[in-house]
Amino acid sequence: MASLYNSDSDDDVLEAAVVAMLVDFNHGKADRSCWVRPWIARRSDLGAYKALMRELEAEDTKSFVNFLRMDRESFDQLLGRVSPMITKADTPMRDSIPPGEKLAITLRYLATGDSYKSLEFLYRVPKNTICNFVPQVCVAIYETLKKDFLKVPQSEEEWLQVAEGFEEKWQFPHCPKPLPGRCLDTPYVIVGDDAFPLKDNIMKPYPHRDLVMERKGSSSCGMAIDAFKVSCMPSSTWRTDQILIY
Repeated sequence: MASLYNSDSDDDVLEAAVVAMLVDFNHGKADRSCWVRPWIARRSDLGAYKALMRELEAEDTKSFVNFLRMDRESFDQLLGRVSPMITKADTPMRDSIPPGEKLAITLRYLATGDSYKSLEFLYRVPKNTICNFVPQVCVAIYETLKKDFLKVPQSEEEWLQVAEGFEEKWQFPHCPKPLPGRCLDTPYVIVGDDAFPLKDNIMKPYPHRDLVMERKGSSSCGMAIDAFKVSCMPSSTWRTDQILIY
């Protein structure tokens, strides 16, 4: 009985198909090698994490603190806390971003408000990668620090201690939180800037327009500027919805 197919012909077809698959695979590998732009590929040598930060640590520790808003010891302590939550495994396609580099980029973003594009040029990490891990690192920072550093007062007495400590340090009385259920001649307030709505318990500066007076810096305003980027104005220009503080 004659064969229903030509084995030699089928072998040729199979061999051609395998060759075509190999060609496509090698072509894909070549394409993937072009996914990373050459200047970004030099991140391990020239990126800010490996180059600039090492220089600052070795030569100018004050600038290192200015760059990340913390010294190296504090950075390492924070990194030890968040690393388990932000470490990713390498893949056959590329190596993952080290947790220390993720943390450094996130701290720089929080300290300066730089755009992801600006951070891309500084650290040589693609902006789409940065925008993916920055929220993750922020969550990790919150989750690992909240028990030790973000304790919310649970009683009126604890809120009073916070307000007294704030006044002692920043010379700004009756801040930062209103105390419900307590009868006081002067209400407790939260300090805010123009981005916040005007309410009974929020104190904010008057608009600068048509306001002629000498600016007076104060430690409390300085703190507010650093923490919330608010405008530094004299206490006589702060207002709430129902009370003026002179």
